[in-house]
Amino acid sequence: MENQKTEIIKFIEEKKQEGAKISRILKDMGIKRSTYYSWLKNKSVNKNNKKTELTPYEKDLIKQVKEEYPHLRHRQIQGIIQNKGSYISSTSIYKYLKSEGLIEPYARRAPPLKEPKYNTWRKTSCGVATGQNF
Repeated sequence: MENQKTEIIKFIEEKKQEGAKISRILKDMGIKRSTYYSWLKNKSVNKNNKKTELTPYEKDLIKQVKEEYPHLRHRQIQGIIQNKGSYISSTSIYKYLKSEGLIEPYARRAPPLKEPKYNTWRKTSCGVATGQNF
């Protein structure tokens, strides 16, 4: 799909260089003007959307904190690193730990309510509404 968009954009740019009106080209192709301009906008946004990788220093820092505190999860590690003066997002820390195989499964907490909070009303087969806890 992305290739089609870029080909259409190139085609329209070529026709524009020849002197054709953009709105006329789009009408002949059956593409709305708003769609075309959103494609152009997204194309320019994607060029600047580079992912930055962690530096070796940051990787060593994450590994060092994880070795020192093996029981901590990525968000807690992020807090420790931030207290040391560096900022690394918790998502980046999680992705790095996962790539290194350092993520351990953890027990999820129990739900806070043992009984349902709300009653739900249903009609029975005889047409009578009853309140039941779900």
